[in-house]
Parts: sequence; structure tokens; C-alpha cells
Amino acid sequence: MKKHLLCFSLVLACFLALSLQAFSQLILIPACNATQPLKELPWLKMIVDDTTGINGFNIIVYEATYKNQTIYRVENNIAHDFATVTLYTCLGSVLCQSQTTIAGLQSTCSDLFNEVTIGALLYRRFSRRVSFAK
Repeated sequence: MKKHLLCFSLVLACFLALSLQAFSQLILIPACNATQPLKELPWLKMIVDDTTGINGFNIIVYEATYKNQTIYRVENNIAHDFATVTLYTCLGSVLCQSQTTIAGLQSTCSDLFNEVTIGALLYRRFSRRVSFAK
């Protein structure tokens, strides 16, 4: 009887561990069915719209895949002096962000970039470089 109870407990523990792992991945990256992300995802449209007209601000938006789920990679820089790469879920939550400034690289991505497959280019805008009066 004790052996059966022990076996049952181990099977139940394994099942719960796998279920929690799968559940955490579902929370981390929700399903995304947007066929036109820049129109269908308000948070992504807002990111693009908020940068329109800023002199020297460049932005590139890619659709990407992480753990078989669609995510979005947004790259931007200002006059090549400050660069940011941010990975977003379909709900607009930040998975991680990497910034390069004059002070160096700051990143919360660790090896996450190695697990991301870049897909379609969704948007690209290059603005002219900022020039300062002397």
C-alpha cells in the first residue's frame, strides 16, 4: 500500500510540475493571432506612432518567435548614440530589454536573444541624424 501511495505521489508531483511549467509559459507568452500586428495590436501601434516625427529617431519592428510563440522585437536608436532592443509578448508585456549607451551595455535578456527566431520585418523608419548648433 505504501509503495502504491509513493508511486501515486511521485506521478502526481511530476504531473503538477509539468502543468505549472506549461501554465507559466502560457502566462509568459499568450497566443497571438494578429495578421496585421501594427493595426490589430494597439500597444504596438502606439510605440510606432509615439516615435513619428522625432528628429534622429530610428525604429525597426520585427515579428519573431520564442518557444513556438509569436513575439515582437522593437529596435530603436537615437542618432546612433543610444540603442534599445525590446522583446514584447502579444499583450505588450516586456520579455526583456537591452540598451547600449555611452556608459555601455545594460541588458535583462541574458541568452534570450539566442532563443529568438527573427521573422518578418513589419516596420522600418530611419530619420535623419540630429545635428546640433555649435
